[in-house]
Formats: sequence, structure tokens, C-alpha cells
Amino acid sequence: MVELRALDPEAMGRVIDRALGELGLALPDDARELLVLLAGGDARRALGALEALAARAGPDGRPPGRREVLDAMEGSARHHDRAGARHHDVASAFIKSVRGSDPDSALLWLAAMLDGGEDPLFIARRLVVLASEDVGNADPQALTLATSALLATERIGMPEARIVLAQAATYLAGTVKSNASYKGVEEALRYVRERPDVHVPTHLRNTHPDRRLYRYPHDFPGHWVPQEHAPEKIGFYRPTGQGREKALGDLARARRESLDSRESKKPAPPGPRGPARAP
Repeated sequence: MVELRALDPEAMGRVIDRALGELGLALPDDARELLVLLAGGDARRALGALEALAARAGPDGRPPGRREVLDAMEGSARHHDRAGARHHDVASAFIKSVRGSDPDSALLWLAAMLDGGEDPLFIARRLVVLASEDVGNADPQALTLATSALLATERIGMPEARIVLAQAATYLAGTVKSNASYKGVEEALRYVRERPDVHVPTHLRNTHPDRRLYRYPHDFPGHWVPQEHAPEKIGFYRPTGQGREKALGDLARARRESLDSRESKKPAPPGPRGPARAP
């Protein structure tokens, strides 16, 4: 992938001056400085604004000023190439604003995408992923809301879907966050990829004489009983102290302590016999 780096102000000024000469357009110094500033190192935005200025040039030959530059840059900012770099940049800013718990910025980039003609279903799908990846079990309601927003967006379409997307985006931005589930499944995937044939304990197998040793949780108080469900001790899911996940973490730790205590009370297997002692 080729990364296009932002131009510094001096280089941007040279691009603008060259384009002005080719377009036969003049800009006052203050308007030129404003164009350099607003372009933010993106020569495409600057050139797009200059083309708009040239197209709007009046018959009196009066050079455009700061107001005209602002108008032209606004039109350039509204352009949202769904297959180009701006598409990815704005979408990235949107997701990072929601992840960063900044609902105002989330609405800004949501509006930029919608105004630029972005597919609202693309936005809704990204929110569903974010609800699991970045909110997770800290607020399980987030996934339900995001999934409902995806369905509603699909069913009602634009322009009303903008309201649905705004509700979902601001809720996800404002709620508590946890990526423990996301990190857990990534760690579990690395584990199984390193062990293509993970051993299934015999008491968990579908058909095996030892499966009678399986303890059915619903037959015990609290619908839980200490028993191992993996071939060795693992710890992929590490609940945070955020929101609802704190209660899940406290319960998981209590159960693990109970299981460890049960394991420690098991009698040790007999060791090898030593030489017989003389009576």
C-alpha cells in the first residue's frame, strides 16, 4: 500500500502557484495563505478548490478573496470519494471518535460521510462491529442497539436513517468501553493455530466411556459446578472493571477460585515405591 504524505506549507504553496498560472487565476496573498492552511497538506483538495474558483470567476476579472476560498474549500470538503483515500480517512475518524467516547466528533464525521453520499449501510455495519469490538460486555445493550440500527437503516433508508445512525453513534460513543472479548478471541485464535489438534478432555466428548464423569451444571445449586472444560488452564477472556463486565469478572474469578480450591484438595497420585524397609 502506498502512503501519500501531507505536503508542507512551502510545497503546497508551489503546487497552488503552478495551478494558478495554468488556470490564469490570481489570488491575493491572504486568500492564498488561507487556501494553504485549509488544504491541510492535501494537494487534491487545494486543486479542487482552485478549479471551483476558476469556474466561478466573474467577467469583471476581480480576483477571488478569502470568502470565495472558504466557499470553494467547503465544496471540496463535501466531496467524498467512496472508493478513495478520503472515504477511508473519514470512516477511520468516525470509528476512532466513537471508540474515543467523543459523541460530537462522531456526529461530525457521520455528517461528513452522509453528506458525501456514503452508503448508510456501510456506516451501520461498522457500528455493529464496533459495538462488539470496543464496547463488548461492558454494555451488552450496545450490540442490540447497533444491530437494530442496521436493520432500521436497511428498512427505512435515507434520509430518515440519518436519525437512526446518529442515535446509535452517540450511544456507542457515550457508553462504557471494553475490548476484552475482542482481545480474548484473538488470543484464542493464536492458541489453536499453534495447536491444530487441541485435545478434547474425555469427559466432554460426545461418545466416550469417561463422559459419565461430566457434571451437568443445572443439577447443582446456582446452575454451576466446578469442573474443567479445557485440556489445560487458559485465560483468554480477562473482564475489565467497566460497566456490566465488572460483575461478569467478579463471578468468573469466584468460580475460578472455587475450581482451584477443589483441584488443590484432590489427593496426590501415588508416587513410585521405594525399596522395602527391613522389619
